[in-house]
Amino acid sequence: NENGLFISYINNAQVQFNTCTIPEISYATEIPRYGLYIEYSSGYSIEENTFTGFNNGPDGNIGMYISNSGNQPNEIYKNDFSSLAYGIVALGVNRGETGEGLCLKCNNFSRCTNDIHVIPEIEDGRWKQGRDQGIASSQGTTGSDTAPAGNTFTDKDMYETFNYFN
Repeated sequence: NENGLFISYINNAQVQFNTCTIPEISYATEIPRYGLYIEYSSGYSIEENTFTGFNNGPDGNIGMYISNSGNQPNEIYKNDFSSLAYGIVALGVNRGETGEGLCLKCNNFSRCTNDIHVIPEIEDGRWKQGRDQGIASSQGTTGSDTAPAGNTFTDKDMYETFNYFN
């Protein structure tokens, strides 16, 4: 298979204890391949999954792609990502205007070119601006702005990487 699981407009989905091997793209014009793509869904449980790039090469593949999950406190917890172009991509509205929303906690990244990539939606050819674009402001313990989220990242000294690109 070229892609893994696709979830669209389904609330309370559970994706747990899966192993996905994501192949590299064959041509530069191909759409990137993914292990999990979830859009316009909330209340999900995504825990303890493993996303690995094929043949230990991060070339155009994505472990998990989250698009517009809304302003609810969703959580991606304790997943492993290795040998990928992107471990997690979060696009668009994944938080509320007051900062609550998608949290990425206790995930492990190894040999990924981009561990976490957070991007706003594009509207009329420009990046959309707004306080609801992005992921939760606080990623650690609820009620704390300084508590860590517990993620481990790709060793930047060994690979040309971005641990968090926003």
